[in-house]
Amino acid sequence: MALFFARLDPQCNDLIYCNAGLPAPLLLRQNKSVDRLERGGPMLGAMPQAAFQSGKVRLNPGDMLIAYSDGVTECRNSQDEEFEIARLSAAAGAVSGASANQALFSTLAAVLDFADACPPGDDLTLLVVRRRGTTMKESPHSGRKHFSASRVRPTSPLRQKKADRKETIPYN
Repeated sequence: MALFFARLDPQCNDLIYCNAGLPAPLLLRQNKSVDRLERGGPMLGAMPQAAFQSGKVRLNPGDMLIAYSDGVTECRNSQDEEFEIARLSAAAGAVSGASANQALFSTLAAVLDFADACPPGDDLTLLVVRRRGTTMKESPHSGRKHFSASRVRPTSPLRQKKADRKETIPYN
């Protein structure tokens, strides 16, 4: 099983993470630089007594985390080209000032536009977490920090109407 596990400390804005077999998530910085979160180890259960390392990064105002499955970067078009990490980084960077929800759906649209009529050969899993800029105000009653997260939810026949809605997951 592949897994990206992260814990966000809202008091100091540190993200502690471990990646087990997924492509390295991207941290798009407000200053336009891109960090890859490469600490971790192999897929879970792939090797007996595997060792895993954790990493730690600080999320600054405006920074955006993009975690994704290999199906995103390996999505192919009719010329048999892959979407690749450079296109993913460019697509996400093009909406770096947007909310996590807007960045998620814009990036996913870029992948699907690239694929055009070719159906994805694998799952397209995408998670976006963005630390809001310092100009946004925290609600004094909510206790929530300046983070927003968005993910694509799987569609099931029983939850069709809910799955069609955009979802924002505030960090408490």
